[in-house]
Amino acid sequence: AQGERPGPLGAVLDQTRARAQVLVLVRDSGSVATGELLGRLAQQLETHPPPGATAVVTGTVVLAQSTFDRLVTGFLQSLALSTVLIFLVLLLHFRSLPWALLGMLPNVLPLVALLGALAAAGQPITPTLVLVFSVATGLVVDDTIHLHLAIQQRRRTGASFADATLAASRERGAAIVQTALVLTLAFASLVVSQFKATFLMGLLLAGALAIGLVAELVFFPAAVLAMPVRHKEKRRMEESSD
Repeated sequence: AQGERPGPLGAVLDQTRARAQVLVLVRDSGSVATGELLGRLAQQLETHPPPGATAVVTGTVVLAQSTFDRLVTGFLQSLALSTVLIFLVLLLHFRSLPWALLGMLPNVLPLVALLGALAAAGQPITPTLVLVFSVATGLVVDDTIHLHLAIQQRRRTGASFADATLAASRERGAAIVQTALVLTLAFASLVVSQFKATFLMGLLLAGALAIGLVAELVFFPAAVLAMPVRHKEKRRMEESSD
């Protein structure tokens, strides 16, 4: 750059500041392709640094990509942490590892279904979807709390887990259905929006609530009735009553 023939760097080199800036325009190909491009660029600069200088990759694209990476990493960590905390609460509540694992079914199934649907549709994780999963987790857990409390109340009277689950489902089922129906219709109204983020939020939240309702009132009681331990528990209750 300082010779008689500076070459292409002569157009961008600032001799007074000893600093050059090269602007590169990239196509918006998504976070995955952008991350691969930035990774290859960083590797190229590391293996072939400019002579007598240090090259740093920066700009809005790099900032957006790093923010997205931290967002996805934080989302996965928070999702795992919330799952562990819910499991620990259920474990303290039921004081039984099998029933705590079974109690996780209504909470985990909607989130797993949403992740599967997004993967099948090829939809990447975005900040909007992170917000959707956070809200969906809270809404689904809210209904299961009422159901589990009703189950525990009947367990304290001496009922088996299967009988307590069926009785709690019959008693709290109407309220859970009405709450889920109102919230599902409210979020489903967002699908008429032409803004993609709003559309996805309404679609996924409505789907999570619908799946959570089926999981709470259909899959969870069916899984409880299918557990072999319920027969042993029933015999122990009959022996204690005798």
